[in-house]
Amino acid sequence: MREEVTYEKDVFGYPKVGTPVTICFLSDTYPGTVVWTVPSSRCIGVRQDDVTVVDGKYVYTPRTKGESEVYKECKARGGRFVRATATVSKVTRKSGHTFERTTYSVDDGGPSLFFGERRYYQDPSF
Repeated sequence: MREEVTYEKDVFGYPKVGTPVTICFLSDTYPGTVVWTVPSSRCIGVRQDDVTVVDGKYVYTPRTKGESEVYKECKARGGRFVRATATVSKVTRKSGHTFERTTYSVDDGGPSLFFGERRYYQDPSF
């Protein structure tokens, strides 16, 4: 049985920026880092880390630049964070004020996250 991994959370119960994560997609896992959070939208941003092998062990280096993927908390999947797609739409109020609204929808069957540690594994059977 896997021992429970602890990690720091913010006042809203979300992982803090800089928290290590494992991105789980089918049988493969990839290391990543939380780079932003938006608790009001129940979303976080994760950037995949670089992986190198040193003396037969994996060394994970967080990327400082590059795009991040959006993950949204999904109650239907037990509160797990699942990759989401952002949709931006223009909204015009009666007053004539126009602004952009971003909504996030969960990708069915997409990757999910495991917080507190980084792991890398690519299944050789695929």
